[in-house]
Amino acid sequence: MREKAIIVGLTVAMLSSTSYALDPLGPPKALLGQDHWSLGVEYAYSETDVDLSDGTFLGSPMADASSQLQANRAYANLRYGLRDNLDVFARLGAATFEMSLLQEGDADLAWGLGAAGTLYNTVKLDWGLLVQYSSGESKGHGLPPVWTFASQVEVWTLQVATGPTYQVREDLAVYGGLFYDMLTGEYEGNALEWDLQEDDRFGGFVGLDWELKEDTYWTVELQYAGSTFAIATGLRWTFD
Repeated sequence: MREKAIIVGLTVAMLSSTSYALDPLGPPKALLGQDHWSLGVEYAYSETDVDLSDGTFLGSPMADASSQLQANRAYANLRYGLRDNLDVFARLGAATFEMSLLQEGDADLAWGLGAAGTLYNTVKLDWGLLVQYSSGESKGHGLPPVWTFASQVEVWTLQVATGPTYQVREDLAVYGGLFYDMLTGEYEGNALEWDLQEDDRFGGFVGLDWELKEDTYWTVELQYAGSTFAIATGLRWTFD
C-alpha cells in the first residue's frame, strides 16, 4: 500500500510541475453498475496547436495565424450508473488557458457533461464508447512587455472516444483506443479578436485504472493527436 501511495504522489507532483485542451477520458466504458455512483477529482494538462482565423483589430480584418494553446484543467467529477452498461457524469472545476504570444491566463470556471457505455463485455475484456463536452474560459492579460491589455480565452471541447479495457489482474486494468476531438474557441483582447480551431482532430489514448484499495481508484493516461498532447490523472471513490 505504501508503494502505491508513493507512485501516486510522484505522479501528481510531476503533473503539477509540468509546463505543458483536452479533458481526462478514463476507461471508455460503464464503470459503476445501475444506481451506483462515484465522486472523483481530476487534473489534465494539454498543449494544442490552434489556427487563428477571422481576426479583426479595431474592426479591420487580420491575416490568419497560428498559436499554441496550453491548458490546465482541474475538476470534481460526479458519476452515476444510469444502467448496468451506461454511466453519466458531470464535471465542475477551473481552467487556465494560455496562448503563445497572446495571453497569460488566470484560473476561471470550467464545467463538463458526459456519458460512457459498454458495448461489448467479456470476463477480461470490455469495449465501450465515451462522449463528453466541456466549456471553460480564462481571463488574463497580454504577454508583457509588448501586450499589456486585459484579455480572455473561451474554449469549447467535444470528445468521442472508443476502445477496449483489459483487466490485467483484479486490481489493475489497462485501456486505450482512438478519439475524435473538436475544439473551438474565441480570443478577445482590447480591440483584437480571433476565432480558434485546433489542427488535428483524430488521435489515440492509453491509460491505467488501478484500484488502490476497496472502492478507491486511480487513473493516469496519455492522449496524442499529432499537434496535440495531453496527460491526465484522477482519483475516484465509488459508493452504493
